[in-house]
Amino acid sequence: MPSARAPAKTSAARLIGALHGLHQRFGQEAAREKLRLLDEIAAARRVSVRSLKLLDDTLDFMRAYPDSALLLARVRRAIAALRGRLERMRDASGADALVNCGFPGSCNAYSYSYEVALRLAQLFPGQLEIEWEELHEDSPLAGLLDLLLAPAENEGAEAVESEWAEWAAHLKGNARQSDLDVILGLLAASRFSPSERAFLYDSCGLTLRYDLAVPGSARSEIELPVARAAFQTRDLERETFPLAPEITRPLAVPPLLGPFAGQALIDLSLRALSARSLEIYPLIKANPSCVRARSFRIDRRFAERGIAIALIGAPPEFRGVLAELYAFLVFKNGAPVAYGPASPFLGACEMGINLFPEFRGGEIRYIYAQVMRLLHHVFAVENFFLTSYGMGRDNEDALRSGAFWFYRKLGFMPVNPKVEALARQEEDRLRAHPGARSDRRTLRRLADTAVSLDLSLGRVRPFDFARLPPAVSRFLARQCGGDRTRALQRCAALVHRALGIPHLRRWTPTQRRALADLAPLLAMLPELPRWSARDKTALRRIVRARGAQSEHLSIRLMAAHPRLGAELRRALE
Repeated sequence: MPSARAPAKTSAARLIGALHGLHQRFGQEAAREKLRLLDEIAAARRVSVRSLKLLDDTLDFMRAYPDSALLLARVRRAIAALRGRLERMRDASGADALVNCGFPGSCNAYSYSYEVALRLAQLFPGQLEIEWEELHEDSPLAGLLDLLLAPAENEGAEAVESEWAEWAAHLKGNARQSDLDVILGLLAASRFSPSERAFLYDSCGLTLRYDLAVPGSARSEIELPVARAAFQTRDLERETFPLAPEITRPLAVPPLLGPFAGQALIDLSLRALSARSLEIYPLIKANPSCVRARSFRIDRRFAERGIAIALIGAPPEFRGVLAELYAFLVFKNGAPVAYGPASPFLGACEMGINLFPEFRGGEIRYIYAQVMRLLHHVFAVENFFLTSYGMGRDNEDALRSGAFWFYRKLGFMPVNPKVEALARQEEDRLRAHPGARSDRRTLRRLADTAVSLDLSLGRVRPFDFARLPPAVSRFLARQCGGDRTRALQRCAALVHRALGIPHLRRWTPTQRRALADLAPLLAMLPELPRWSARDKTALRRIVRARGAQSEHLSIRLMAAHPRLGAELRRALE
């Protein structure tokens, strides 16, 4: 009698594909099947690189949206095992496909900015190195070293430019130093200011290899600690609640965290973006004393969500003269799920949310609403807008993702009336042909506009910053026969007299710098000397607030000033 054949084992690729197909479904039956698949995947010995990437994406989503405490524990165990899987296949062909994926134990190759490279080198010693093969022959590195090294070290330097790595070895104080450590150390010991060091380093365009060898450096391992997870017990639904009432719903302004906790949150956010080879300016220049975080874990209207948002500002020396630039990161059950910039000024705020690919869909409307709600209550923002670039003008990524329709469904309206007319025509066509899509030509035409979500009924509108630099340059050129030094001194003297500031003895250095930076703009306001005492007092408060560690107060004061915004706009006409 023939023996019964043992059932064939399901391949790891099929198991991972099945888990991915199930990861956005919830309920008791789905949870049981996820647990079974996780157990079988853990027992699988051979997993392809392609399947590992899909598994990492799937597990990243599942730790943000766990069905239960048991499933969350299994997901974390599976994430911890990813490093071992990669180690066992180090010599397998195709492993390079994980470069720049943020996979545990893999590596990134990216030109990180000076401040980011400096901080990552401190957080993960020995894990970053210069990719000398990527260095261009005309790199300014030779010029940088000419500024940093002793004259005798530079004699004949042009003869060794093709052997950078060998030459860098001679500069090391000990064998544990990387070549990057040498460059960063030379800059740190130089006479240059932090801003000059950043400029000189960034001008070299050095590609770095960032090894994600240390646990906690890969994207699926980075997590904001939470006291209690919010579990997902039913399928995610496409939400349609109106944004305006949710944005204006009362919310207490979260306090500043303090420098120690602020730096910890900055480091976590920096690791989250660096693991994905991403950067954002306000996070590069982050200020530990200007960090706020708000948890939306318990939400009476929307049940438990497990959402938290970090809002990170820049130190006074790196702020704009008028507008501020913040970075925000959104966390779901501690997992980073989205990030973006926000630039509030005079009650308007340019912004955009970038959801990490594995989290697209689902709660995006709720997440967007809470980010805007936070900005509304912290900075008194009433008009949220994105430029035409965000819609896809000269931006292929936005075109491919259909950014215009995404923001229109959220309630953002085109500023260009011609685009609004085209959008309505296209909506009629799409309703008449279910399943149809806008073609690339139509998307390009729709991208020819900024879009806004205006809660002020037209009272607040974005400031046209593109017109500001040439206007200030023309104004200074007309003063003092074109002598810019005397012109700036004259602007400062005029503003001091107009605002009744006899001396600056009680002003801090950052407040004095804020006044000097604002002086040319304020000197352009012809009515400034004739402002009321109340308006001048309010303006003095704004200037001094802009020199504080957190510019939260100055942003709100600017938005509430009765004359400043109107007269700045008039000066640009």
